[in-house]
Amino acid sequence: MSGREAETYLNAFDASTGEGRWTRSIEQHTPKHNSSYADSLTASDDGLFIQTFRGLRALDFDGTERWKFENTGPRFLADTCHPAITDGVVYTGTYGSTRVRDDDDEYSGSEGLFALDASDGSLLWEYRPDEYATDLTFSPTVADGTVYLCFLGRGIVALDTADGEVQWTRAVPVDTPATVRNGTAYVATQVFHERDDAYEYRLYALDAETGETVWDRPVGGAWSSRGISHDGSALYLSSDRYLLSLDAETGEVRWRAFGDASDWHSEIGWFDDDHAPISGWGVPVVIDDVVYAGDGEYGTLVALDSETGELLDAAPKRRWGASGTEGSPAVADGVAFYTTPHFLHAVDTNVFEFW
Repeated sequence: MSGREAETYLNAFDASTGEGRWTRSIEQHTPKHNSSYADSLTASDDGLFIQTFRGLRALDFDGTERWKFENTGPRFLADTCHPAITDGVVYTGTYGSTRVRDDDDEYSGSEGLFALDASDGSLLWEYRPDEYATDLTFSPTVADGTVYLCFLGRGIVALDTADGEVQWTRAVPVDTPATVRNGTAYVATQVFHERDDAYEYRLYALDAETGETVWDRPVGGAWSSRGISHDGSALYLSSDRYLLSLDAETGEVRWRAFGDASDWHSEIGWFDDDHAPISGWGVPVVIDDVVYAGDGEYGTLVALDSETGELLDAAPKRRWGASGTEGSPAVADGVAFYTTPHFLHAVDTNVFEFW
């Protein structure tokens, strides 16, 4: 906030030892644009892809920049927008707000979705709605030849991955990217009711082929996070209050862990001198019947039984006043990786001890 330029770097580390491999400068910017890019990095067989406020960057695994694609609006918003990569094609939405005011004091814009060749960044096709939709386009989701794009507070559109042809649109007040599995698209929503001076939060299951509602359920008084996890039979959703699991087929609540939005208690208790109610921001990761979730307030990684929500372990133990994280954990080869300000942590998923 001093007015001096800041710089954002992308770093590569040895996954076994934490030893640095290489560092690359991604952006130089003023405090106006100084923001973390939590969850904006995507790795695939086609390379590394990171969204910044200057555009989508593609890099080789040695840090060499391959190409850059301008997909940003004139008004920068510090929100996550990572691309989806499938079969050598990169699908990315508009990052930041495209809303502009004309001479008649009316707002308009040109947000949308872009399909790019992963090798050189050339544009294969693009989709733009007929009229301005929203200030925020969420990360796209690709499944079974369809790409799903959510517009904050307005709705979701399903497009053919081959040419961008619209398959269906659905007007729901979405507040997350879509999660698609087993022929169903799941989105969380929020609506503000002026009469009650409160938000209503719901989870929708939509038929992935038609957009019709399969079910919708309230999810309490907590704001949803960046996305929803699906392990084949159940859904997992972090909020700013608790971690929630629902039956994917019916929407019935299976369990709720940690603090309740209304009374800071829950069906599954975990509160003592060293721990406090969870406040999660990232997307939970579910592997081998274990749910891994980051803590947005105290910088803890927690592991829970996916069937019951029982707390299995946490690393490290929480400390009052510790800094949290806005990123999602990643789990590979028996190790869970997560970030807190200034640190990258690697934790053995079998014993939860620091290496």
